[in-house]
Amino acid sequence: DISGDLRLKGHDDFAVVAKSDSPEDLSLETHEDQVSIRCTSNCSVRVPRAAIVQIHAAHGDAVIKGLDGSLTIDTVSGELELRSVCLTHIGKVSGNLTVKNVDGDLSIDSIVGDVYVRGVQGIFTVTGSISGNLSLSDIAGNAKASANGNIILRLDPAPGHNYEFNCTG
Repeated sequence: DISGDLRLKGHDDFAVVAKSDSPEDLSLETHEDQVSIRCTSNCSVRVPRAAIVQIHAAHGDAVIKGLDGSLTIDTVSGELELRSVCLTHIGKVSGNLTVKNVDGDLSIDSIVGDVYVRGVQGIFTVTGSISGNLSLSDIAGNAKASANGNIILRLDPAPGHNYEFNCTG
């Protein structure tokens, strides 16, 4: 749970390192093999690449890079940028979403903003709606989404895959 902006990056060490604008704003708790981080300001976090990461809430913008473990994001109150991640589920983003290079499936509940996705090596699914535009390219599996704006697709349809899109733009 981060009250400000979040910068999270995977690294090759086995340590979890967190930094904030003020050390008193940051709280780290460990329970066996689990680390919980709470911060009342902006926060920068480094985790092992293979870590399984769950973000309950980031109340600002979030940038997440270089993860080989699964990623679950419940809520981001600002913009979200993902680069070089694996299996990812996103709940709600109240801003734009930019995604590049997902090594696995990408599922999204809802986005209040525009969505730019390039390079998903699995299934791309939006179960709710995108309030803005969707730009989607280089998807290896099935794809399904609805957008209240325009949809731009750059896909190489493969036999046996399903593609379903709805838009009002």
